[in-house]
Amino acid sequence: MRRLLVLIASLTLLLAACSDDGGSTQDGDEAFDTPETTEALPELVVVFSPEDSETDSFGEPTTWTPGADEVVAADELLAEHIEAVPDLGVSAVDTYARQYVGVGDDEDLVSVNALCEESLDSFEDWEDEPILVNDGGPCFWQATVDLATGEVDPFTVNGNA
Repeated sequence: MRRLLVLIASLTLLLAACSDDGGSTQDGDEAFDTPETTEALPELVVVFSPEDSETDSFGEPTTWTPGADEVVAADELLAEHIEAVPDLGVSAVDTYARQYVGVGDDEDLVSVNALCEESLDSFEDWEDEPILVNDGGPCFWQATVDLATGEVDPFTVNGNA
């Protein structure tokens, strides 16, 4: 009888462990987004919280953490801005590694620091800490996107040494 109880308890624990996937996968082990967001982060994007980065690349205090929805919206506005102002000399937004932080009090200002893909070999820790570069030309740029108004201002491109 004791063996039967131990067997039943073991099977119950095994079934409970197998049935609880923690919400991380669907049937067939396909990944899905958490309920807080409807979008996944684009490739070459990292988001820093105020604990990770105290200020943005313009020296403004970091006050909130953008989610995937805010990053996707900011990327769309940046793509429109870059296309509308070709004399900026920068490539398409998705060809850059981008570091995002939230600034301002209303959680509608997103600050981005961009590094061209070619530079990533020199900055292996770009996903772990903010990277600020002097010079480098259009390989490096920074911008603040107002999600409420759709404005991108400022948008600065590094100079050449």
